[in-house]
Amino acid sequence: MIRPGDLFYTSWGYDQTNIDFVVVVESKTGKTVCCKMGKADIMGASGTQDLLRPTGETYGESFRLRVTDYGLKGSYPYCNGGTRFGYFYPWEREAIGQTMSQFGH
Repeated sequence: MIRPGDLFYTSWGYDQTNIDFVVVVESKTGKTVCCKMGKADIMGASGTQDLLRPTGETYGESFRLRVTDYGLKGSYPYCNGGTRFGYFYPWEREAIGQTMSQFGH
């Protein structure tokens, strides 16, 4: 069961890895959840990757994502008022690698 405060992530990019986190802020029906974008801290590095861990803090406007068997899916806020579609997976409490800014961001 998905609850407020649960953290999810998506990994995307071409020739680089980008990570976006979302935090569930409301879950009533079990079919959709209300989320906000989640902030992350850099916990260290491995090769050309920063190791990210979500802080649980949120920012921006809330949006809805659909609940699936593996996590969440749907459109979320992205760059200057746009949106992008993503599949979000439960964060497993491990740091996640994202390409360092000097290597493609």
